[in-house]
Amino acid sequence: MMFIYLKHEKREFMINEKYQMTLDDTLVLRGMSILIIILHNYIHRFSNVVLENQHVYYPERNKELINSFFEFDSGLFLDLISHYGHYGVPVFVFLSGYGLVMKYEKKEVSLKFQEFMKRHAGKLWLLLLPLLIPHFLFLGIKDPSYFQEHWFDLVLMAGFAGNLHPEPYIFHGPWWFFSLIVQLYIIYYAFVYHRNIRPLVLLTVACIMVQATAIGVIRNTDLLEYFRFNFIGSVLPFALGIIAARRHFFPTGSMAAVAFILFIVCCFNQYLWLLTFGLVTIAVLPLARALHSNNKLYAALKWLGGISAFLFVTHPIVRSCMLGIKQDFPCLSILGYTFLSILFAWEYKRFLVWCKNRIVFKQRE
Repeated sequence: MMFIYLKHEKREFMINEKYQMTLDDTLVLRGMSILIIILHNYIHRFSNVVLENQHVYYPERNKELINSFFEFDSGLFLDLISHYGHYGVPVFVFLSGYGLVMKYEKKEVSLKFQEFMKRHAGKLWLLLLPLLIPHFLFLGIKDPSYFQEHWFDLVLMAGFAGNLHPEPYIFHGPWWFFSLIVQLYIIYYAFVYHRNIRPLVLLTVACIMVQATAIGVIRNTDLLEYFRFNFIGSVLPFALGIIAARRHFFPTGSMAAVAFILFIVCCFNQYLWLLTFGLVTIAVLPLARALHSNNKLYAALKWLGGISAFLFVTHPIVRSCMLGIKQDFPCLSILGYTFLSILFAWEYKRFLVWCKNRIVFKQRE
């Protein structure tokens, strides 16, 4: 009888357990995601790799990936990172929604919109502007016409509105994410903060339908790309992060396996592809808990997650400096790029912390 009870208890434990992610767990997920993102952003610039379906869906790229599997040579790893590496972005979006709930909804203090946006915009400006402005000045000195052609693009990016332009000029590719995350912060305050989950669910469904309309009815890839550069394409993982934090939802291993299978299946259909940003987050979440058994790897990814924001903003600069050698020595260039990106991010974090401490010290004087 005791054996039967324990067996039943174990089964209930596996099905009904609600594991609350710790801050360390979220850092580990950030560490894994940023590592995949920076590798993807470098490798997808290689020639003869299978490109991603991130903002627009191209069926032929799925066929190229299948052919790569059949060949099963040394290029398969590069193809997988190039094709799937951008899925680190929705994991970051998921964690942003999760973190907002954990930070603001566990307290009874009411936060005004102006204060909320000022707090988050200030953090993003601190990350972006010390790199964006010198980069712009350097290019302006190198090409006198550059300032005249792109000063308004600089204003848009500094104001986190670059993605709203129909034909945005992208300073160092990945920096478009800053505009997206500010849009999601606004959505959180407008649709979620001190509200039930229904408005966010309705908004998420509407955004998926809008994207499906652009694919099947309007058949406009430019419009679809515009939608997916903005909150419309990323609200699904953001909403899942908020729901997971509010409901204390954490997928079991079997649930994550099902989500992963569905993710792979959905990647091969232009409409179901719209759900992949949500499915991938469910599939990877249990990895944070599974890695508890490997202390060294867990600690390394946790440390990497701690500098993930700095790594995100600095790695495009390292990438642009190393593009010239990537084809001649691919493995060496990938290792060198990864090492230099992490080193630059670590030093950049130290520099910003030093500046912040100096400002605080002077204010106290």
